[in-house]
Amino acid sequence: MVKGMDEIAKGKLIFKQVTDENGKTSWKVELVPATTKVDKNLTWKIPVSYLTGDLEFLAMILGREGYASWWCMFCMRYKPEWQQKPEDIIQGLDIDELIAQHTSNVTQQHTSTNMKGVKEVPYLKKGTIVIFPCLHGMLGVGNAIMDFFYDEIDRFVEPITGAELAVRQSIPNNNVLLEEEVHSLTLWNNSVTGGKEIKRLTRKVKEECESVEQPMTLAKHTIVTDMKSRIEALTQVGEKMSNNITKLKEEISTAKKKLDAFRKLRKVTHSSVYNGIERILKEHKIVRASYHGGISMALTSLP
Repeated sequence: MVKGMDEIAKGKLIFKQVTDENGKTSWKVELVPATTKVDKNLTWKIPVSYLTGDLEFLAMILGREGYASWWCMFCMRYKPEWQQKPEDIIQGLDIDELIAQHTSNVTQQHTSTNMKGVKEVPYLKKGTIVIFPCLHGMLGVGNAIMDFFYDEIDRFVEPITGAELAVRQSIPNNNVLLEEEVHSLTLWNNSVTGGKEIKRLTRKVKEECESVEQPMTLAKHTIVTDMKSRIEALTQVGEKMSNNITKLKEEISTAKKKLDAFRKLRKVTHSSVYNGIERILKEHKIVRASYHGGISMALTSLP
């Protein structure tokens, strides 16, 4: 892919008028190396705009969620779909396709993976060419391989303390609980005894209070008060479930930070397996480095 990009960027386009066997004329376009000598009358300089660069900025300008984990940098595929190695992916991201996907998301109210990672309308005109950031891709693949390698060392080789083992096991356990809580809250919000009931009661209270034809009597006031109490009780149930979700997320985040601290300590501990691997890599003059983007942006930062 990089070779092809270089050929396009550094090469020349030759336009030739050709005649077929029926005498019909047409134009033929050839891409040739820059060193090829051609008739100047057959060459034109065609300005073309390309976009590439930092992945976070690229994702933002394309109106996409981001490229840190799930969405492909080259196409519209989702992480689980990568394993299928689809043969129909022959070109990179297309601005027209992204705009069409956003329109579909709005009109059909797509959610989750059905949005194809498109959150906003791209900040680019139709027809803009998006070049796959090969350097970032190679760095990302290399970093992922090394991270996986060291994760496996951490899990199966490196001696760890009971405290670290407990923290490590808490993450998948809490992830399961988090998934269950989120699912339960979603069901509750959509149930006639939960979220839908709150909406129904709220609407009923508003109608009763704004009714001109039926003045607020004692009996009516009692009914409205009961409905408000019911709304408050149901709201507390929903808030409790939401608080449980927030708490689990915080516990998972805290556990990950603790694991990072354990791992950083191993990096400076001479007797650790991690340190031993680092010394072996240095002996064979293998330089390991990671790239980290230097900007932090949100889609809302652009007007």
